[in-house]
Amino acid sequence: MSRVDYIALNHTRAPFDDINVRKAINLAVNKDQIVQTVLFGNGEVANSLLPKMLWWNDAGKPYPYDPDAAKQALAKSKVPNGFQTDVLISSGNSTQQQYATIVQQNLAAIGIQMTINQMDELTLYNDYFQKLDYNMLAQYHTTDIIDPDEIINYAINPDGGNQAIWTGYKNAEIPKLTMDAQTELDPKKREAIYHQIQQISLDDAQVLFLYFPTSRIGLRDYVQGFKVQPTGNYRMWEVWRNQ
Repeated sequence: MSRVDYIALNHTRAPFDDINVRKAINLAVNKDQIVQTVLFGNGEVANSLLPKMLWWNDAGKPYPYDPDAAKQALAKSKVPNGFQTDVLISSGNSTQQQYATIVQQNLAAIGIQMTINQMDELTLYNDYFQKLDYNMLAQYHTTDIIDPDEIINYAINPDGGNQAIWTGYKNAEIPKLTMDAQTELDPKKREAIYHQIQQISLDDAQVLFLYFPTSRIGLRDYVQGFKVQPTGNYRMWEVWRNQ
């Protein structure tokens, strides 16, 4: 299963409508530390809201951990001395709790004071995320189909029906590029368009990009034929046991 974890930033609220603030946040956070200490190395720093699937942009460069560059970006923003904010995470989710604590410490180093608030996942998703009633919010999504069009529309395209995965993100180039990709028949040209869309989202620091986790499945030795499809599905009719 292909998955990407990130912290959504609400572009409809200041100061997250400021690209310099969003870039500062991405540069301030040590994603490698998160992968190593929270995931025990079972992941990779994310460079896209499209998980590692068909036409994921492997050429995109993740934001490096660079506190000095983060301070410089923040100095160009409307809040050069920092600000106070909060992040919403799912209660009982130890992974989100751990990485949110690292984010909290990293942001404090550049003058952004972030509190961590927990609530049940259903309330968080329905009453806050989908209504854009948040500042920062821990989130992830996975693949449902092989073609990237679904996630590009869901996560990046502001005209896709859910305000670019409920971030309020807008970039005038992306709706046309999304339509171009939908109607292009040449696979190579489609791939190039999807790479361009992902790069724009990355350059705009749409979210705080965190990581692509590695899928891990526990199996007994006697289970045969089990595998996870790229969409995360299991074909249990292909599975058998030899004892």
